[in-house]
Amino acid sequence: MPSPSSGSAGAGVRELGARTPLLLVGASAAAFYAVFIARSAFHIGGRLYFSLFDDAMISMRFAKNLANGHGLVWNPGEHPVEGYTNPLWTLWMAFLHVVRLPTPIISLGVMVTGALLLLANVAVVAAITRRLSSSRLPIIIAASFTAFYYPLVYWTLRGMEVGLLALLVSLAILLALRLRAAARKLDLALLAVVLAAGVLTRTDALVPLAVVVVWAIARAPRGVRFAQLAVLGGTLVGTVAANTAFRLAYYGLPFPNTYYLKVLGFPLPDRLYRGAVGLATLELSHLWAPTILIAAYLVVTRARVPAGTFLLLAVFGSSCAYSLYVGGDAWEWMLYSNRYIAPTVPGLLIVAALAVDALRRFEVGRLPRMLVGAACVACFLLTLWSWLPLDRIQMQDGTWKSIPVQLLGPVLATAYVAFPRNEAARLEPRVRTAAAIFVALLCWLAVNGLPATQWVFTRGAFVDADANLARYGVALRQVTAPTASIAVVTAGAPSYFSDRRAIDLLGKSDHFVATRPPTTKLFYPGHDKWDYRYSIGRLRPDLVAQIRYPTATDLRLLSAWGYVALVRGVFVRRGDDSVEVPAILRVAKRFSSLTSVQQAR
Repeated sequence: MPSPSSGSAGAGVRELGARTPLLLVGASAAAFYAVFIARSAFHIGGRLYFSLFDDAMISMRFAKNLANGHGLVWNPGEHPVEGYTNPLWTLWMAFLHVVRLPTPIISLGVMVTGALLLLANVAVVAAITRRLSSSRLPIIIAASFTAFYYPLVYWTLRGMEVGLLALLVSLAILLALRLRAAARKLDLALLAVVLAAGVLTRTDALVPLAVVVVWAIARAPRGVRFAQLAVLGGTLVGTVAANTAFRLAYYGLPFPNTYYLKVLGFPLPDRLYRGAVGLATLELSHLWAPTILIAAYLVVTRARVPAGTFLLLAVFGSSCAYSLYVGGDAWEWMLYSNRYIAPTVPGLLIVAALAVDALRRFEVGRLPRMLVGAACVACFLLTLWSWLPLDRIQMQDGTWKSIPVQLLGPVLATAYVAFPRNEAARLEPRVRTAAAIFVALLCWLAVNGLPATQWVFTRGAFVDADANLARYGVALRQVTAPTASIAVVTAGAPSYFSDRRAIDLLGKSDHFVATRPPTTKLFYPGHDKWDYRYSIGRLRPDLVAQIRYPTATDLRLLSAWGYVALVRGVFVRRGDDSVEVPAILRVAKRFSSLTSVQQAR
């Protein structure tokens, strides 16, 4: 007879065996993140440097000024403008500056933080899936989908707050599910903390988090429903109120400056139109494979869908609705989830994992017509692809032609379920499991194939450009006096690394520009307002280091204001002694590809 100790040891071995696949997923993901980060490194003067996505470098400048005692400002000594939208993330960046990480590698600290957040989110996603399914397969698939979901990895490791927000949304969902199972005060308190942190990370996180709160209250027992409403609703309202009060006291405005820049002056129909095109593009090019699987899953399972499934879909849908309302992001042409949607995609991927698992559990004779029909519908929609007004999202010419390659995976996935009923009945469980895993792999390829391939060959969107912008900023620091001021278009990296007073020509950190009427007719969030009469003619930068869409009239005005053109897009104020003209001429020639965007308005 085995001893109790041997039984305990056996249980421990079984538990370790159950966790081993997840540990392998985590280890593989950590290795991928390390390679991603390492490939983004570059050298300046023989020294290793790291930089982030340009919007993240804007937050880094605010963080550096805060850490240096100047406050949350764009330029020390000037009236504060809230040019960031991620307060909590910016505070973390400020902490990294407080501990005095060297400037060349401080961005590495942000990236490593992002990698840890991604791994933590994988663990939370596995915990959510475990509550929705007793099977190990969907847990492993959901964790794998999330760990290697390229848009989430990209935005996070390029320094954006997306990974932190994804973790907080996932935690909110997990805690809501736990509250439904047992209304414990600790889970309620933890959920309140997560809600507050989410809103402080980004104010617009209020949208998906509010969905979680509504679901949690609706599913709560009657006896505790009012208490949960008071705590959770009060947390959301209180956090928004406190953040707004701080904003009014510190900046004198109720909204971040980017709200005025991206929303003010643009009619709602224009924003909805561009947002709708962006969402249609996202679905056709990126997420339609899991969407088909989920649609078939919901139809087949009907009332047997695990509690919480619709919460995951509602949270994802709310972020899509928000993206629709604001007109999408500036980077829709990347053909994957933008910064608003990516944090909630893990919920969609969890449901897709449940759908894959269902393929091996139901008599597949019920599925072929639906899935094959859905694939036919998707192929039909693809024929409409070229009809979409892709110029509305600044689509690069010919990019859509790569989409049929992604169709291969989802269409082949239907082959598994398209068996005659009697043949499917003879499939052994192991064969069905292997086929389900194969379907999951094909689904992952359909979602991530294009961006992952781009990363293999190009290191990722803007990685090279961000490195060159950092080099440009370092060079500007070397050829200008500490008192010099520079005007920039891609404001983050040049301003941060030059450490000079910076004039943001596109208005992310300039309230006057942000509240001006749009300069272009085409709505392009955050890139369609500028006023050279104000930014250059009135603020008088010593050096115009970049310029956007200059017209002949603009060039004449620059000359009238006393600026001399050195190379395309670079102008120095005549007689200014804070700029070494021969040196800046050499720098401008070296970085001429960054200094000017030439296009008719």
